[in-house]
Amino acid sequence: MNLIDVANATNNQIINTNGNMDQFTYRFQAGPQVEIRGNSGKKYLVEFHDKDTNELVFSDAIQCNFFTKCYLEYYKNWRIVIKDLTTNDIVQDFDFKPLSNTVIVFESSALGDTIAWVPIVEEFRKKHNVEVYCSTFHNQLFQEAFPNIHWINRGAAIPETRCVYRVGWFGKGEPNFKNPNDCRTIPLQQVATDILGITAGEYRSKVARDKRAPLYNHPNYVVISTSSTAQAKYWNLTNGWQELVNWLVAKGYTVVNVGREPNYLNNVVDMCNVKPIMDLVNILQYSKFFIGLGSGLSWMAWGLGKKSIMISGFSQEWCEFQEDNYRVINKNVCHGCFNDPAHFFDKGNWWWCPRHEKTPQHFICTKAISVKMVTDKVLEIENDLNKI
Repeated sequence: MNLIDVANATNNQIINTNGNMDQFTYRFQAGPQVEIRGNSGKKYLVEFHDKDTNELVFSDAIQCNFFTKCYLEYYKNWRIVIKDLTTNDIVQDFDFKPLSNTVIVFESSALGDTIAWVPIVEEFRKKHNVEVYCSTFHNQLFQEAFPNIHWINRGAAIPETRCVYRVGWFGKGEPNFKNPNDCRTIPLQQVATDILGITAGEYRSKVARDKRAPLYNHPNYVVISTSSTAQAKYWNLTNGWQELVNWLVAKGYTVVNVGREPNYLNNVVDMCNVKPIMDLVNILQYSKFFIGLGSGLSWMAWGLGKKSIMISGFSQEWCEFQEDNYRVINKNVCHGCFNDPAHFFDKGNWWWCPRHEKTPQHFICTKAISVKMVTDKVLEIENDLNKI
């Protein structure tokens, strides 16, 4: 990305008494930065203030032809004050705001993370009324759903880039220079609102709808997905999925199974490993509703406006989206380890269960979710759909 001056002509230069000119350049790339160029030989004190709290967050003394930056990489309402170290006079007092050609880069390739965070980018765009470029691993899902955002491929250079923000779950989740809060203790969408300075809350995401006719043309089908990225996210009740499928079929539904793992169920339409991704969008968008896990496909169904049953004890119920989420969780047993700051999710351990691994209580959070708990949610969805 190119680094350029972002202050306007009246704010990015001063003329010193000795006739020399020093130029002040402001950027936001991995934190607010100030560069001073010139030949005056002066030294300056650069202060980074949080304008909302009046806190002096960081300061540094530099001379001409050097730069300094604040270590915090997430959004704050920055006020930058530059003082002449010799006279202590304020020579610049600048409110740094995101300007046009702001770039927001998603550092997570996870489908759920991406769908959760995209509407926060739109809120950022509207709040600051700037041109925003966004780079994700799944741009095609959002280009029509969010037409006012410029979607760019990863690594693409944008001319005249003013600001770059990086959104992701950095470190082990604890507060750090990139995440102001422990990511394990907040809803997934708040990871993005924290970094981009947007008021925390639920923002309904959108996924671009497929314009083709239904790939599976049946008037009464539901979509299920039985797999995810860790066994802790699975519904670990023996024969739970098969019993649920049998119940749905007996009620007159056709059940379409999607996901990355091969199908192992009877009485389902096998559409596992469907590619490309817009085929999956097509299958979901024409379904009656979705039943899945705490995974990216649940977020995709939500982005398509579908009511979803999420079978999950891995995370706390506040972690994922709330609207149209008919969550199935058993709070009478151990649950929510993913959001426990005492534990850090180990992606390399497929059998990760930090409290009960290798004991009879291993994965008890979903083993204790009965088929009836899920079918009750189906009946609830049916009742709500009949009201529409």
